[in-house]
Amino acid sequence: GMYKINKSQDIVINPVSLPFREIGEIEVDMGKIESQINDKKTYQTTITITNNKNVYVYNIRPDIRATNLNVSLNPTVIVAMVPMEKKTFVLNYQVDPKHQNNEGFIKVSMNNHNYLDEKVKIITYAQDMGFKVGMIVIGGSIIFFFIKRLFKKK
Repeated sequence: GMYKINKSQDIVINPVSLPFREIGEIEVDMGKIESQINDKKTYQTTITITNNKNVYVYNIRPDIRATNLNVSLNPTVIVAMVPMEKKTFVLNYQVDPKHQNNEGFIKVSMNNHNYLDEKVKIITYAQDMGFKVGMIVIGGSIIFFFIKRLFKKK
């Protein structure tokens, strides 16, 4: 038999009389987790799974654990993946309103292997906006100072 993944080369399957031997492994590629988040915004990253095995795999479900954060995964499970297929989960995370501590943790594991164990600094929306406004004011002041000196010399 044969099958094809998207616009890839045809994958040919030939029957053999040798005993079956599973080779390869599942590859997991984690997107970036923000190191600092505010308490009003929802953040998003991806988890890309590639089946590098020579067999179908079923019921792929990353185990997501979080402290002081609400997390959701879409889709929650991948029912089946053919060999060499790649699929992506979307992981949404935000501060749990009941636990606005100074930090949160996200841990992603699958098949007894940890792929992510991150600490996230939690700041309030006011702190986040204050920092951004402060940086704009400082940057504007520096630019104003240099422009003023430039015209003063002429």
